Amino acid sequence: MIAPILVISGLLGALAFSTHATGWLAWVAFMPLFLIFFKHQPTPAQGARWGFIFGMAFYIGIIHWLRELHPLTWLPGVTNEVSLLIVYGGIFGISLVCALFTSGFGALLAWLKPTGWRQMAYPALLWILMEWVQGLGDISLPWARLAISQYHNLPLLQIAHITGHVFVDGLIIAWNAALARFILEYVPTPPQRLTQYRTLAPLGGVL
Repeated sequence: MIAPILVISGLLGALAFSTHATGWLAWVAFMPLFLIFFKHQPTPAQGARWGFIFGMAFYIGIIHWLRELHPLTWLPGVTNEVSLLIVYGGIFGISLVCALFTSGFGALLAWLKPTGWRQMAYPALLWILMEWVQGLGDISLPWARLAISQYHNLPLLQIAHITGHVFVDGLIIAWNAALARFILEYVPTPPQRLTQYRTLAPLGGVL
């Protein structure tokens, strides 16, 4: 069940970049990702794998617009079939490269195994670091800055005038991590609810 949850989390994150004012999704989309990490405490290898799965869903969802380039038959020698291969190969290839960064994010988060307030601070700092690394070099791929999803949230974007986009990105990730931490600590799981029911049932009979 872990992989489907990671895919759903990634796709929800991608939907936050829609032009239909769905930026609010960014404030909850990454919560399932952190629920998985905080609950299962993966090894760095598992964290890298989970980060990669999440990243593939996230980036494919974001750059799916490349399919609008099809058909490329106006290019010399490009048939309809070759055009499909170029366009969808490009979507997959770019997503694959970008997912390597979220894979590193997952590996580092699993290695650090944050607890307490660090479960909010470390993911935010690691995400900011990841975005910075993505922008380095001649073939940098600075895709999907989380602050962009908040283009309609003018009060929040005023902060970016002072701090740049990194503060907004970090705030979004920290909030999602805080939600995950809250759910794990304060929302009972079905077995816990059953235990609570069995504990309280005799009291109900007495009353």
